[in-house]
Amino acid sequence: MNMIGSVFRGLKAGLTGKRTWTPQEVRELIRAGKLDEAATAANALHPATPRPDLARTCLLAEIAFRQHRDDEAELGFRAVLKDDPGSRDAHYGLSLLLMEQGKLEASFDHALFARGTGPADPRFLAQLGYCYVQMKAYPPAEGLLRQAVRGDPNDKSAWNNLGIVLGAKGEPGEAMGCFTEALKLDPGFASAAANLQVLKEQLAESGATVEKVEKPGPGATPDAGDAGAGAPWQAAWSEVCRAARAGDTAAALDGCEALLLDHPDDALLAIEAAELHRHVGDNASSIDLLRACLARHPNDPALLMALGDAYTYGESHALALPLYEAAAAQGRDDAAVFERLGFSYHQAGRFSDAVQALESALARAPEPKYRKALASSLVMACRFDRAVEIYDDILAQGLFKPQEVIGNLTMALAYSGRFERAFAMLDDILENQAHDPALRLLRGVLHLQHGRYAEGWDDYAWRALSGISQFRALPFDKWDGEAPIEGKRLLVLAEQGLGDQVMFASCLPDLLALRPGELVVEAIDRVAPTLARSFPGCAVIATRQDRGLGWVKDLGDVDFYVPIGDLPRFFRRSEAAFPKRAYLAADPARVEFWRRRLEATGPRPWIGTSWRGGTETTRSTIRSMTPADLLPIATATAGTWVSLQYGLKGDAAAQAIETGALRAHWPEAIADLDEFAALVTALDAVVTVCNTTVHYAGALGRPTWVMAPRIPEWRYGLHNEAMPWYPRVRVVRQVADGDWRGPMQTIAAELADFFGHPPTKPAA
Repeated sequence: MNMIGSVFRGLKAGLTGKRTWTPQEVRELIRAGKLDEAATAANALHPATPRPDLARTCLLAEIAFRQHRDDEAELGFRAVLKDDPGSRDAHYGLSLLLMEQGKLEASFDHALFARGTGPADPRFLAQLGYCYVQMKAYPPAEGLLRQAVRGDPNDKSAWNNLGIVLGAKGEPGEAMGCFTEALKLDPGFASAAANLQVLKEQLAESGATVEKVEKPGPGATPDAGDAGAGAPWQAAWSEVCRAARAGDTAAALDGCEALLLDHPDDALLAIEAAELHRHVGDNASSIDLLRACLARHPNDPALLMALGDAYTYGESHALALPLYEAAAAQGRDDAAVFERLGFSYHQAGRFSDAVQALESALARAPEPKYRKALASSLVMACRFDRAVEIYDDILAQGLFKPQEVIGNLTMALAYSGRFERAFAMLDDILENQAHDPALRLLRGVLHLQHGRYAEGWDDYAWRALSGISQFRALPFDKWDGEAPIEGKRLLVLAEQGLGDQVMFASCLPDLLALRPGELVVEAIDRVAPTLARSFPGCAVIATRQDRGLGWVKDLGDVDFYVPIGDLPRFFRRSEAAFPKRAYLAADPARVEFWRRRLEATGPRPWIGTSWRGGTETTRSTIRSMTPADLLPIATATAGTWVSLQYGLKGDAAAQAIETGALRAHWPEAIADLDEFAALVTALDAVVTVCNTTVHYAGALGRPTWVMAPRIPEWRYGLHNEAMPWYPRVRVVRQVADGDWRGPMQTIAAELADFFGHPPTKPAA
């Protein structure tokens, strides 16, 4: 019971007076409007507070913001970011300030960074949700705000904003419940009162009647129900639930603690207690309680499921998955466990496993939500036709609204070649939801795929707003492509994958032509050496491309920054704007080394190849093959074929060579991308599937054939024979999905023409 006791002691610590204060306690004073007290408390932070100087400055800056001393607030937030560029609290505070100044996009950037940098924090969720509300991007706003009020049921602004979203969504009952909840927390909350009044007037004008939904979003209010029917603690638990429903959290927690002390080994009671903790916004204690009980009952399926749910609630999906697997292994065989497994597999990028689990859930309970989840996983597993069938069926039955499935449906339509319908659906819904970032990004990708660059890049600019992984914001002004940068210090921020950084780096000469005082380029460490050699006019900084941002602290003053993925929007708005030239340069000494190595390996032409691309998340299923599949090409011309395949482990390289298609595999030249550039430059040609090899070979100017799926990623286009980024890269697409024979035959014939046909073997 030590664990349970410590949980409750931690919960109730904030109820007693202290001479020192935690940052959370100061924030509670700020939210209560006790700003003078908050300022005093901020200057008396507990000694254990991490970086108390920065925490104090952030808190005082937020107090200044609440007191409308905006200049002082901005100085405080930016001072913290100068010392700690990755400070979530400072990015959050700057987002608040920028929103008040009407700088919505900048406010969004800082809110998105704060939200994505660490564990879900209700403050950051609520602020990012509010940014989406201001954009009228209601679908992403709803998810964030529901999370926010679950994590902090006392955030009146989050309730109010969720009400706005639900009202716009056409759910007046839930909207009314949200506005009412906000007013319970603060009867003088003018915005919530006005929103509620407008909603009532709209309903009166339409003649509609709705039933208010009490407190939607954070989960059901604790209710005894049938919990523990017949158990000795049932009557006492009913009293706990009544206290919780009445808002007496302290009494509910006291009663819960007493029951747990009396019944320390009751798994059902632990599960109910965990639900109570989650209801009052303390999921961490919910997890602690369940872990403590599971240690005593390690094979209890209900406990395994409950702890998995608690981790899922906190977005710790990697921790939830093995618990759901264990629950299934312990005999849990209902639809719920397979639905949870499907969700967790999907979050882990194991889409084929997700499909199988969701099929099992449907077999046990044919619920519409399981069909929708299955269709989503089918899209990611590249089973597009079946996904479209399911989406069309559930829409025809009116089980979901079009806006609830349009993203995945249009993706499935596009990747199955039904572009006209995909564009029509996107254009139709964006006419009314013009600021939905995920749909704007999807439409942008489809435009780029069709070679419509101006429209495509304008929509592609919404990629950050759709929450791209590893998004980062810096404490400098973002360059918009128009502000003069002559003589200024400009920082280009790395983003996305290795191949993307190589591809977008083709725009660096365009930036240099604008004569900045200094052009600083961040690049992930594996790419940085080659970029530094290729662009001597740039100061290239190698980083891990993570959210730590410690390297930014050492930069000093920067006038502007720009994510590297923004550059094509400014410099590649038509096909004619692509430079049609190689731009990467390998180390000449290492190139010569690899030429000697190749000479010792076999005769020319020397041709490099790779056969696997990406991960399951990035459609590796449809852009990968086996080494044996390369045999028709390898025998098309005399020469030496070598492996450029990244990630071969164990005996995989030897097995690939044993197929007879390859002569060598040098892992040291693949792990080190600068060495890789030298090896590729030494080759006479490259034949590869869609992966990073394409970008290196193309940017180095090597003759390259890329074998692409019938519907490839946008970078490869749909109809062009040469990639606009790399004029010496020839794109050969499948005619039928999954059939590599056509591309093989085409490339074999072209290689023979390019290098000459192999000598005919003499007859035996």
